[in-house]
Amino acid sequence: MSSIVKKIELYKDFKKIIQVFKEPPFSEQLTEKEMIEEYDSYLEKGVSYGYYYNDEILGFIGILNGIQQGHPIKLYNSEEVLYVNGIAVLKDYRKYGIASTLMNHAISEIDLYKIYAIYLRTNYIGSKLENIALNVGFKKIEENGQVITEDVTFERNNGKISTDKRMFMIKHLKK
Repeated sequence: MSSIVKKIELYKDFKKIIQVFKEPPFSEQLTEKEMIEEYDSYLEKGVSYGYYYNDEILGFIGILNGIQQGHPIKLYNSEEVLYVNGIAVLKDYRKYGIASTLMNHAISEIDLYKIYAIYLRTNYIGSKLENIALNVGFKKIEENGQVITEDVTFERNNGKISTDKRMFMIKHLKK
């Protein structure tokens, strides 16, 4: 019995882990087409890693190259930054350090000659990711002493449209 973090290379693994986003607190609707598009985006414009235990995927982190459209990253050029687009752990395996392990692994894989920072966006209130990110060296992005946020609108599993506030966090990799 052993655990390992490695690139997700099979769609079936990605599909299994991405189902986490259907559960609370996310409760997002993901069609098969959207899951395939998301998987393809990591293959084409980034990377996704899985946390595997006995060949079963228990956690995931997805990272995309560049500053995403509309995101307030001003210190770097887009080609010098990576974006944590998603991180998830199956419900029964949360609070065992899997998300932190995934974050640390992803950061260790970054080419420090080209990449100067990695950033993410998480819920402003009630974020499970905030403490994990803080513990691995991320800081909230502020402007004029205020945390930078944005409102995000999406459809929930029950068909209702929901809006929540997200904040941005960044980890500077070199000075």
